[in-house]
Amino acid sequence: MNSFRDSTKRILYRLVAARPDPSPRGRGAPVVVGFMRTPSGVGETARLMFDAFDRLGLEPGYVDLSHRFQPNTMLERFEHPASKSAGKGPLIIHANPADFAAVMTFLGRRLICDRYVIGYWAWELERLPKIWRTAEQYVHEIWVPSTFIANCAGPQCAKPVKVVPPPVVRHAVKPNRARFDLPANDFTFLAVADSRSSLERKNILGAIKAFKKVSQSKGNLRLALKIKDLQSLRASVRDELRREILDPSIQVIETFLSEREMACLISSVDAILSLHRSEGFGLVSAQAIMLGKPVIATDWSGSKDFLNAENSALVPMSLIAVNDPNGIYHDGRWAEPDIDVAAAQIAQLATDKSYRTAISQAAQRTAARFFDLQKWRETLEPDFLYGLCEPSSSELE
Repeated sequence: MNSFRDSTKRILYRLVAARPDPSPRGRGAPVVVGFMRTPSGVGETARLMFDAFDRLGLEPGYVDLSHRFQPNTMLERFEHPASKSAGKGPLIIHANPADFAAVMTFLGRRLICDRYVIGYWAWELERLPKIWRTAEQYVHEIWVPSTFIANCAGPQCAKPVKVVPPPVVRHAVKPNRARFDLPANDFTFLAVADSRSSLERKNILGAIKAFKKVSQSKGNLRLALKIKDLQSLRASVRDELRREILDPSIQVIETFLSEREMACLISSVDAILSLHRSEGFGLVSAQAIMLGKPVIATDWSGSKDFLNAENSALVPMSLIAVNDPNGIYHDGRWAEPDIDVAAAQIAQLATDKSYRTAISQAAQRTAARFFDLQKWRETLEPDFLYGLCEPSSSELE
C-alpha cells in the first residue's frame, strides 16, 4: 500500500512540477539546493559544494530540502545565514532523479523562473534507471561526481553531462580511539556502509570474510564496521550479518556520527577496507586519503578517479550480474572482488610498515592534487563561472 501511495504521489508531482525555462537569461550567485541538514552522501555533497563556492568567493545561496522531505533526519549542523545575493544565478540541485519532480514542485515556478538548472546526480551501475531520462525534463545540464558515471550517463542522456567531483576537504581532527571504544594497540581496519543504499553493494560481508581469513592466524587485528540503519535491513540479511560479526576482533559502530566525528573515526583507524561492488564516487575512501590513511579497495567504478596502484591496495575483480536482496539495484553488472587477494593485502598492510608508509604518502600527494580547490574551480570554467554566475547587465546598472 505504501509503494502504491508513493507511486501515485510521484505521478501527481510530475503533473504539477515546475519546468525550467528553455533558454534562461538569469545570472548571479549560484544557489545550492539540497538536504543541507541530512546525514547522507547526497546531503554531504551539497554541503561540500556550498562551502567550496563560499571559499571561492561566489557568495552562494542555498535552499534546504531537509525540513520538507526528511524532517526526522535533520541531524547535521549547517549554520549559514540566508543568502542576500540578488540575481537569478544557477540552481545546482542535489537530489536523486526519482525525487526531482517533488523537489521542483516544492521549489515552485517563482524560484526556478529564468534560472539555469543543474541536477547533481549519482548512480552506481553501468545501466541508468529509466527515471534519469524522465527527470531530464527538469534540468538543463547534469553534473556527476565521477568519470565512471559520466561514461555511463553520457551516451544514455540527452542533456549535457559534466564531471564535477565533490570538493572534499581535510577536517582538522585528531585521532581518538577512546571515543569509539577502539583498542589502543590493535591494527584496525574500518569498513563503512549505509543500509539504505544497499549493504550488498557495499559488500560488508565480503570485507568480513577477507578480514577473518587473516585475523584467525594473526593477533592484534581489528575490524570496525560503521553501519548506518542496521535495523532497516531485511531480517534474513540482518541475521546473517549478526552471525558473521560474532567475533571478538570485529566491532560494530551504529551510533550517529556527524561529518566531523566521522572524520575523527577515519583518523583513528589504521586503514580503510572498501570491497565495494560499485561506487558512484567513494566519499569515505576520498576522506581517508585526505587524512593519509591507506585504502584497500575494489579496482572498479567511481573511486578509480583518485585511487590507483601507487596510492592504494587495489583488489582485482570480475564483473557479475547484479543480485541485490534489498531490491535497490536490478539489471546490470557489478564487481565481485577477489577475497583471497584482499586478505593478502590486509596482512601486508598490517605487517609491512614500509609498504604502508609508501602508499599513505602517495595517497596524500594524490589528494593534494585531486581535491585542490583551484583545480576544482577549473572544472567550472568557463561557462559556469564566467557565464551563469556573472551578473547580467541590468543588475550592474
